[in-house]
Amino acid sequence: MTTLAHRPRILVVENEAIIALDIRLQLVELGFEPVGHETQGEHAIVRAGQLRPDLVLMDIELPGGMDGIAAAHAIQTQFFVPVVLISAFSEHDIMARARLVKPYGYILKPFTQWEMRTVMEIALYKHQEELNTCCCGLHAPNHRPAADCFHTDPGKTE
Repeated sequence: MTTLAHRPRILVVENEAIIALDIRLQLVELGFEPVGHETQGEHAIVRAGQLRPDLVLMDIELPGGMDGIAAAHAIQTQFFVPVVLISAFSEHDIMARARLVKPYGYILKPFTQWEMRTVMEIALYKHQEELNTCCCGLHAPNHRPAADCFHTDPGKTE
């Protein structure tokens, strides 16, 4: 069971239905709330914008014109939602591309429930710390938190 203050909302992006179902069941058992499931990168971006999950679990190998690495980059850039990548591959070129998008974690398949929980909780903690840090990266009393720099409502402007 997670020790976080609320049940973190997780968007699962996985094209293999049986794996996606298994992940969602494990998330519930661990105290997370799976809020959606997508199978393609383009759809994941749209869904992340609609749902604003606390975290996205993203498989790298997805059908369609966009893989999970490109979708992760778009989600993190557009919505400031942390993404943990999932892959059955650990080849150098894939890892090098994945590092470029600065994911909040990387889980190799097959993985245990404990591994998934650990990576996700660290990712959520790291993201929360980033939101609590001042917009300039310092912990100064006169500065705004970084969370104020990111709009959660796409129609809202300052």
